[in-house]
Amino acid sequence: MSKSLNRRLTVAEEAVRKTKRGGVEIVTIVGCLPQPLMYAESGGRGWRREATETYEQFESRAVSEAHAAGLKRVVIGGLPPDFLDPGSLERFLARCDFPEVPPEETA
Repeated sequence: MSKSLNRRLTVAEEAVRKTKRGGVEIVTIVGCLPQPLMYAESGGRGWRREATETYEQFESRAVSEAHAAGLKRVVIGGLPPDFLDPGSLERFLARCDFPEVPPEETA
């Protein structure tokens, strides 16, 4: 593999952190989006972080509910999942500025 590809893979691997608590693996995706971690999902279930919740409270709630449902893994972070709000991705992208991405070309 090229050095460039190796560097990119290393950065991607560092953006995903795995821990385990109470028999539930917690996969946290960090550093990818310019906003706090607001979503979690597991086995088709989803959680949205409340405005008053700290990250630790949110993680604990999602993991506890996943554990109670017999689920083995919770993914926290990433793009807004569809099951929480169908228009969430479009609203998210409208709020964010990605200066490194060139503007969309019109035909």
